[in-house]
Amino acid sequence: MADDLTWRFEVKMRDHDGWVPITRYLLGADEPLYGDIVDTMEMIGIHREPADAAKDELDEALAGLAAFGQGRGMTGARIVVWDDVGAEGDPAVVLEATADQLAAGRLRVSTIDVDAAKREVEDARTRVRNEIIRAATVDRLGRNMIARNVEGAWARRLVLGFLAGHDLVEAIRDALPESLRWAAPDGYYPEPGEEYLGPYFCGPVQIDLEASGQVYLRLLNPDRPGAEENASPHRNESADPEGTAREKPARMHRLAETVLSRLTSAGIHLQTGDRSPAAEEHLVAGTRLLATEA
Repeated sequence: MADDLTWRFEVKMRDHDGWVPITRYLLGADEPLYGDIVDTMEMIGIHREPADAAKDELDEALAGLAAFGQGRGMTGARIVVWDDVGAEGDPAVVLEATADQLAAGRLRVSTIDVDAAKREVEDARTRVRNEIIRAATVDRLGRNMIARNVEGAWARRLVLGFLAGHDLVEAIRDALPESLRWAAPDGYYPEPGEEYLGPYFCGPVQIDLEASGQVYLRLLNPDRPGAEENASPHRNESADPEGTAREKPARMHRLAETVLSRLTSAGIHLQTGDRSPAAEEHLVAGTRLLATEA
């Protein structure tokens, strides 16, 4: 077993003789580095058998090797391992990728491309949802007009369901007392293109609108960081620390009771994960609850 290992990846290409180490010299200026396959790598204090390390590192690098080989006429790839620091002398292990491994690498690359495309599509849909809420609340466009203009990106049924969810968010806001006016948590800044998507804050209540149109609600702890900046200026908690310690849980229960009572009166019901009615203790615990209208 070696304490230190050094390795590099080498490829065979149609326009080169023999095995060629993968170096930055082979890459174009704007090309990615394809993971940890470029130049010589050293691992100090690894305590591994060179053959085991070669097998594992080659398997990890298959996607990078396949991506590197695209358009370069690569016909083979291998890992060369030395059981010391530095690529000098005879290597301890030279392990060439099989044809099956190279094919597996190409499959992994195609999967990576699909995953990247999925992320791009989801980012685009997020921007669409943001513009839908903006069009409905700021520009006051009609729902049919909104649905018609985004039908290429999102089905009409989904658009209307999403807007119905936002209606419920507004109904929750209207049901809660105006005296609840706390700011969003410290450090919360919406991502560009997501300014209208929430989470929405109404006092200690955080409201989340899902892409499906479902609405979730949870009660924030009034003693969360940043809440004191928005607390009543008439409270003096420093005068009675023990009383303050007793008051904080009681304050949370009063908030939960108020929120639950107001929402119930407005015909808005809260449910737990198993769709059973939510109780005051669920709000006190900060449980994320599904909101529905009667």
